[in-house]
Amino acid sequence: MQDQLQEWIGYIQQPGRLGNNPICPFAAKAVKEKRVDITALTNIQDLEMLIDEVDTAKFDVSIFYFEQYTNFTVEELEQKIKELNFMFKAQDKVILDNDPRNPFTVNGHQTTFNGCYLYVVQSLSDLTQASNRLKMGDYYSYWTQAQYDEVVGWR
Repeated sequence: MQDQLQEWIGYIQQPGRLGNNPICPFAAKAVKEKRVDITALTNIQDLEMLIDEVDTAKFDVSIFYFEQYTNFTVEELEQKIKELNFMFKAQDKVILDNDPRNPFTVNGHQTTFNGCYLYVVQSLSDLTQASNRLKMGDYYSYWTQAQYDEVVGWR
């Protein structure tokens, strides 16, 4: 699974997906500086503890991949994300998700990793600053309002 994730991270770094931008404009820097941590999540009960231990000063992105996601409904995992974000906002952490059963496509390019469910943990303030920088260019012009609200607007 690690190799598949590395391949997907390479894909989302490629420029030209959203105008001249890659799907994830800041991934290349995080990868280059070895500030991406990838960990298998084998028991969903451990997730809160693992997120609590994430050091956002050390890693720009911490990815927990969960292969047993099909034991849960899409709605159950969406509710879990809402609860986690409420819980960890005070620690300046945001948790984004990736569910292969609910693919996300921007400008005709799928952003979703198909291999398994992902919990992506980042610094909320850093992600907000990065999003604000992207607003100054054309990056979000390729997104629908609903996509923007789902990923960015709620933060």
